[in-house]
Amino acid sequence: DPMFCNDRVKSLAEFQLKALKHATTAFADVTRVVYSTCSMYVEENELVVQRFLQDNSGWVLVAPKCLTSWQRRGIQVGGLSEEQANAL
Repeated sequence: DPMFCNDRVKSLAEFQLKALKHATTAFADVTRVVYSTCSMYVEENELVVQRFLQDNSGWVLVAPKCLTSWQRRGIQVGGLSEEQANAL
């Protein structure tokens, strides 16, 4: 169930958000970041991306130009637009 969430999943999601924020602020010339997990849970995927974008308006989510044949999960939750969800 992708909507499953417990304390461990929440803790991992917090760490992932912290790592994503670090990746976008610790390096002066960074202009692109790839965020990827091996988790199937919304809490660690869509909601981390949504929370990051909510707090960092200078960043935008774009769909990758490679792997276009891969099916995207794109669950629209937590304020993600349909376009943003489709990019995941």
